[in-house]
Amino acid sequence: MTEQREMYHEISTLLGHLAAALEMSAERVAHLLEAGDLDLRMDTDEEGRPFIEAAHGAAPNRVVARVYRDTVFRARETPASPPDEPT
Repeated sequence: MTEQREMYHEISTLLGHLAAALEMSAERVAHLLEAGDLDLRMDTDEEGRPFIEAAHGAAPNRVVARVYRDTVFRARETPASPPDEPT
């Protein structure tokens, strides 16, 4: 029973961090996860620190955030600029 409570606490904590990172309620994050509308990816940064990357929305309003154990970094993705036409 203790393992289930610990897992519940960890999931609640993660939902809270994702909500803060994406600037929305934990309930909204849970709904997006259930609907498959929130992209999550586990990775390691250049310094070897593990993080979860959360992304939501479509360009130009796509929000991307890295959630570390104690920190959140946000980045806004923008579509690539088309190459200049030769003159």
